[in-house]
Amino acid sequence: MKHVVFAIGSLHGGGAERVVSVWASALAEKGYKVSVIVYSRLEDEYQLSDKVNVYPIAESQKACNDMSILKRIKSIRKLLKDLNPNVVISFLQMMQIYMRFAGLGLKYSRVETIRINPWKSEIANSKFSKIWLSCFKKCDALILQSEDQRPFFNEKVQKKAIVIPNPINKKYLEIQKTEYNASSHKIIAAGRLSAQKNYKMMIDAIDLVSKKYNDVSLKIYGNGNLGDELCEYIKSKGLSDRIHLMGRSNELYNEYSKADLYVMSSDYEGLPNALAEAMAIGLPCISTDCKTGPRDLIDDGKNGFLTPCNDAVALAEKIKAVFEMTDNEQREIGKAANKKISDYCGEKSSLEKLIMLIEGLK
Repeated sequence: MKHVVFAIGSLHGGGAERVVSVWASALAEKGYKVSVIVYSRLEDEYQLSDKVNVYPIAESQKACNDMSILKRIKSIRKLLKDLNPNVVISFLQMMQIYMRFAGLGLKYSRVETIRINPWKSEIANSKFSKIWLSCFKKCDALILQSEDQRPFFNEKVQKKAIVIPNPINKKYLEIQKTEYNASSHKIIAAGRLSAQKNYKMMIDAIDLVSKKYNDVSLKIYGNGNLGDELCEYIKSKGLSDRIHLMGRSNELYNEYSKADLYVMSSDYEGLPNALAEAMAIGLPCISTDCKTGPRDLIDDGKNGFLTPCNDAVALAEKIKAVFEMTDNEQREIGKAANKKISDYCGEKSSLEKLIMLIEGLK
């Protein structure tokens, strides 16, 4: 079996890290030799199979931050020589650049990935843009999350690209929501507390909804640099008794099953894991119709609902419309959502596509 190396900054935090944990573990259980290169080990990492080996380039996050770019590249190159992989799959922009230089002259198949709307990527609009784009020109294959991401690249790169939706942890398909109550108004959201997620717009929408439903509540799960700012914004709206920042959770599947509605207010995405997971549970979901991702998952009005970006009034109206549905109507939306995710993002389907890609590489 081939030796597959994943390269990513860490195994803690966001959607890309979650995908690596699922794919790496699944491949290892299938008999592949699997390694993961990270900057450093962190607390509260996503769980990995015991068969996966993790190799940090630094003893701590601070030690990595203190390393020069050249030293990081040299450390990664030494690891690559020692590991001697057949395939390397790189995640996230700076790690992709490091891997590009660290692997020069080494013989293995190189696979790049896109985990966000590439037009909105900070690095695509920075001094590193040409270097980052060269990663895709020289790679052997490119994994996209959505067909919407393909037009970002030139024709030559597009021919190397394959769409593999994010894998969904099987727990989210196993733990199904069974209780639907049209008189309950508990909303849940999940994702990094960053500007991209536009939580202030969501908060504004909840403020409007609360005028009609005085028992509406919102729990937001996730960490990020806007935590304090969002906390103050919630207080300024007088919503501290309704909206709660819950921090990060590794058991969101339990929280989703207790909620009545999932809401995502992002300005842009890649393919949003949290939205897919909420749909997999069978929870009715509303998302902004941002580029890219939500439209791949939600067939508006059939298995969820789409609403314009950055429009709190429209989001509030959509939330109220879901609350006005009967128990059975909400249940049918949830069942359709579960089926969509099971078919489109099921771990088995995603893994099969990944294995076909790996085995097709020279």
